[in-house]
This record gives sequence, C-alpha cells and structure tokens, in this order.
Amino acid sequence: MCPLLHSGSPRVSVLLPVYNGAASLERAVDSILGQTFGDFELLLHDDGSSDASPAVIAALLERDGRLRASRFERNRGLGAAMAHLAGIARGEYLAVQEQDDVSLPDRLAAEVALLDAEPEVGLVSGIAEWRESGSRPASEARLFPGLLAGGGQYPRERDAMVRYLFLEQCKVVNAGAMFRRAVLGAGAEAGEVAIHFDAAARMSVDWQFFLRLAHRWRIHGLHQVVVSMDRGAGRDSLTRRKDLQFAEARRCLRLLRDELAGSPHSPIDRSLHRRALATQLLLESRFRGGARGFGLLLAALVRDPWRSEIWRSLGQYPGRAIRKLRPAEAR
Repeated sequence: MCPLLHSGSPRVSVLLPVYNGAASLERAVDSILGQTFGDFELLLHDDGSSDASPAVIAALLERDGRLRASRFERNRGLGAAMAHLAGIARGEYLAVQEQDDVSLPDRLAAEVALLDAEPEVGLVSGIAEWRESGSRPASEARLFPGLLAGGGQYPRERDAMVRYLFLEQCKVVNAGAMFRRAVLGAGAEAGEVAIHFDAAARMSVDWQFFLRLAHRWRIHGLHQVVVSMDRGAGRDSLTRRKDLQFAEARRCLRLLRDELAGSPHSPIDRSLHRRALATQLLLESRFRGGARGFGLLLAALVRDPWRSEIWRSLGQYPGRAIRKLRPAEAR
C-alpha cells in the first residue's frame, strides 16, 4: 500500500535492532514496508556492527520517509539496543521486528486490531513458521508455539501466566510481538514489578520483558502465522551462541528470583525458581550430551526430583543403577 506520511506521531513504532545483519536486513525491512497497515515508523538501530550493516541502513533510509536510524559506535548488546529503541519510539503501539525474519503482510493490521479491541491486553503476538535455510518447504515449516498452533491460548489469570512463562520459558514469539507503549515503566512507582528492557542483558531480553509485563497485563496469542523465521544462517557459531544463551537464561531466572521472591505482587519464589532452573538444566543437558550432559541432568534432578521428564532423560544413559534409583512416583 502507499506510505502514510504524517507530521504527528504514528500509531505503531516498529523496533528493529541490528547487529551484523547486512545479509538479511533488506528482506526484513521490505516485509514491514509491504504491510497492509501503513501508519508506522520503522526504527533501525545498529548496535556497533562490524559488517556492511551501516551502509545497508543508509541505503534503506533513502527509500521511505517512515524509516529512522540510530547507532551505537561499539556493541552494547541486545538489551541496551531494545531499551534505546523503546526510548525513542513515538507510536502508541510498539512492534518488534528481527533482522533475520519476515513479517507476513497483515501482521501489523491484525495486532493493532486486537489491541484496539482488548484494552486489558498489554501485548499480542502470534505464530511463527520456522525452518532452516529453506531446507523445508513452507508447507512443512514447524509452527511455534505449539500452544497457539494447536488452537490453545495463554493463561488469562496473572499468576498462572507468570508461572507458565517462568517454568516453560519464552513461549511468546518475540519477532511477532506488539505491545502498548504505556506498559513501559509501569509498576516502578508503586513498588510493583517494573516493566522495562534490561539494558545489561545480551540474550533472554524478550523472556525477561514478557515476564515483567505479564505481572500487570494480559498477553494474547493470535491463531495465525505472523512471521516467518529462518535460523539456518550462521550455524558455525551455534555453540558459541548457545553458551551465551544458557548463561543469560540462568541470569534471567536468578535476577527475577532475587528481585521478586517474597514480593506480594509476584508468584515467583525460591521454590518456583528451583523448578525453573531444573528446566533450564534439562535443556542444557540435551544440547551438551555426554558426561557433561549427564552431570547437568543430575543437577536438574536435585532441584526437581519428582519430574518424570528428567528421569526419562536419565534413562537414555546406560546403567541399571539409574533405573533402580528412579522412585515409583516419577515413573
């Protein structure tokens, strides 16, 4: 559709953090410029890229007046980039676009319509189709999260949603999320859970943000695909990124535990943290495998000894002793 140029604030600010994204950035931007909903600004922030991203951004700025750009001279991490983008956004609603992904044409329209119709909803997302560098045709792409793909919905009650996200990890598609600008900073003045992007975080930024938001607002999932995600590129660095991912996930759990345990405004306590950490250790064990993976499984078992999923994973390791140790209640 034709761009909607305006002198006032746009209804939607699309936040697109960039770090060494030259290879995929133009495709991601095109997916926003091709939206059926046109009242938006697209904010690109380069987080100290060392590739051709600055040149790509400069060229993109010439194409459409709704694009704005900013830059950190040195890499400061995703949390700092998102905090900066949210701080300069002018829209009533803020949408997240990731540099590797493609938003479907009616994504913004569908999300704006939902937020307009449901004032108690603070954030809306949808379903992502996920494939590895074109290795699967679109008809065979995996759909995430399975809850929404299967016709389910996120818990409506606050404590239930917080527990769900804390224990099950990030089951909301960040690359397809839109939230109200009004949620930012809410809670801090009342001594409740403050909603903000953690500028010190380098990963798990979305997970922590969603957990904070869920303490005060409903999160709704659309039963439609809103983004196509291709995660095949850059697989040579997978192990390095996994190390960072695991460290940041543990940090997120620890930070929220220390901040919220004992608070009357949150269901997060030390017991819930132990169970959530067991989930994290189980995920890490599956990636590591071998002796290291086995050690992580044992650490998960100490924190959540009645969890059948941990015992099933232990059963994949050889040794009758493991099977004998398994209590009947966990079978």
